[in-house]
Amino acid sequence: MQWFRAWSEGIVIAVIITTLIEMLLPENTSKKYIKTLLGMFLMYIIIFPVINKISWLDVEKSLNFNKVIETSTNACNINELNNKIDNMALKIYEKNLEDNLKERLDNEGYIAEYVSIKISEDNSYNIESVTVKLSDKNENKKQEKQAYSIVEVVKQINVKISNNESTTKEVINENEKEQVKDFIKELYSVPKENISVN
Repeated sequence: MQWFRAWSEGIVIAVIITTLIEMLLPENTSKKYIKTLLGMFLMYIIIFPVINKISWLDVEKSLNFNKVIETSTNACNINELNNKIDNMALKIYEKNLEDNLKERLDNEGYIAEYVSIKISEDNSYNIESVTVKLSDKNENKKQEKQAYSIVEVVKQINVKISNNESTTKEVINENEKEQVKDFIKELYSVPKENISVN
């Protein structure tokens, strides 16, 4: 009876954590894959203890019952499992936030080479710090999107640049970095001193 209670508690905890992870996932193309992984994980939590219990019935006949209880308790350590699930949820949440920020910066005309978001590990899922490395700024990003929808698609344009001409990328100045910090601050409610833009 104790085994059944531990098994059902594990299922309830896994369902709650899986539901929380699904609610935290942003709407994008990777959500369905993550949901599939979570579903497989949930099936594992439900089925694996039953399979172990059935195989243990044969083992109980040949081994000492107390040794089997000890090994099953060690194998099904719920706290260890919860820690692994929490770590997995934290990593998924961080990755989704980073992808989301990269996409939003791109929509604002900034090209982010590197985005790192640090989440607190106290299960509050608060953003502790944000680090962004911008490689370029494309001021015409929004105008290009509008123009693309108006103008017909051009088949091919060839442009020759002589060796004497040089093209330079626009450098992100301090004022623009402050604008990006303000944008991230408004987006994620992170204190400005915890945001680093390079």
